[in-house]
Amino acid sequence: MPILVEAREQILRAVKTVMDTLASVALARNRTETIKRDELPILVLYDAGYAPQRDFTGERNYVLTVEIEGAAGGATPTAAEQAANLLRARLEAALLADVTLAGKARDLRPGRDDGTVAVDLAAAVPVASFVRRFDVEYATPEDDPYTLV
Repeated sequence: MPILVEAREQILRAVKTVMDTLASVALARNRTETIKRDELPILVLYDAGYAPQRDFTGERNYVLTVEIEGAAGGATPTAAEQAANLLRARLEAALLADVTLAGKARDLRPGRDDGTVAVDLAAAVPVASFVRRFDVEYATPEDDPYTLV
């Protein structure tokens, strides 16, 4: 019998699959350790919570917020900022190319864009970072948390 994967986890895996398409970027999920400069550039995916939406159609609708931390280095502070901006742009372009996440979601839209990421400052390379959020709308049948509709 196949192992059932809850819909929320399916959405997170779909986001990670899109992130996997970005070349030359380290990827992690739910990382708790400080990012080291020799790991740059890097993107880290987090589940930032979800909110059930009211609906009386026999479905359970949700908005899941995914938070993606990114960091990039450069030879100068300006080069590091440019590298982080390019990384953010590549991430957004990849995720917004298919806002249904290959049919798993009803919509994906940019959320708040704020904050920076803790990076180990022991190395001499300048680093720039960002935190990007995306809100993903999805639904399941009323009595089935494993099937996306």
